[in-house]
Amino acid sequence: MPVTRRRKILLALMIPTLAVAVWQWFLRPYEWRPDPAATCRIDFARLQRDLSYHWLEVRLQVTDPDRFELDPDVALITAAGTEKKPAGLTLEGAGAGDVDPGQPSLAMTEALALKFWLEPGDLDGPLALRLDGASLQVRRGSAPPALEDGESKVYHTCRW
Repeated sequence: MPVTRRRKILLALMIPTLAVAVWQWFLRPYEWRPDPAATCRIDFARLQRDLSYHWLEVRLQVTDPDRFELDPDVALITAAGTEKKPAGLTLEGAGAGDVDPGQPSLAMTEALALKFWLEPGDLDGPLALRLDGASLQVRRGSAPPALEDGESKVYHTCRW
C-alpha cells in the first residue's frame, strides 16, 4: 500500500506533537536551575485546600544518597520570610540489606515527602524549601491558586 501525501503530512505533524507531550509529562524538570548543593530534587508538589487553609505536600527524590542527611532544620520559607516546619514526613525506599523497622536507615532512603500546613497568607508569593543546607524553589507564583474546599492539584513545575 503506497504512502500518500496526506499520510506523510499527518506523520510529520504527529511526531513533533508526541515529542512535546513526552517532554511535558516525563522529561521536563521541576526546576530549571536547582541549587548545586542540593542532595534532592523535587518530583512534584500537591496542594490541597482545607477550608481557608492549605496542605502542601512536596515529594523529593534523593539524587546524592552519599551526601544526603535529613537535617532537623528543614523548613519551607514563605515570601514573608516565615519558616514553616513540616507537619508530616514520609520516607520511601528499600535499599539493600536488613533494616530494623524501629530504626530506619537514611542510607536506604530513595525519596521523601514533606507535608506543610499553610495559612491563607502563606501562598501570596514564592515558596522555597531549605533542606541539607540547600534551597529548592517550590513555587514562583505570586497569587494564591484558586481551589475549592477539599480540591487538590498536583504541580510538576515550580511555575504555579
